[in-house]
Amino acid sequence: MKKKLLKPKEAVIITIFVIFLIAVFFISNKTAQTAEITVITNGLRETFSVDLSEDRLFTLDDMEFLIKGGDIRVIKSDCPGGDCVHQGFAGETGGVIVCVPNRVTIRLSNVKNDYDAII
Repeated sequence: MKKKLLKPKEAVIITIFVIFLIAVFFISNKTAQTAEITVITNGLRETFSVDLSEDRLFTLDDMEFLIKGGDIRVIKSDCPGGDCVHQGFAGETGGVIVCVPNRVTIRLSNVKNDYDAII
């Protein structure tokens, strides 16, 4: 006598549950990424939030920024040496871009990392 593992109703319920779990997984991984840009001028601190989901160029004071593919970088700055320009993209893997002469810091928030800690 053969015994069935699942009844038809049980198979339908399990299938619906698995589809629901897959949908929740994909929806939860699509959180909006933002970059917080902090500018310190004469001791005053201003913070701007920039959406990284749309590719674009924008200018803040004497600096030009590029957002591409969810990452952000400084592409033009009037600071001596241009270290902030050479720091490259800060993006999904995290990262901070700092321009000390212009007193600008770019720090990413809502970034998904696959690790719990960096040692």
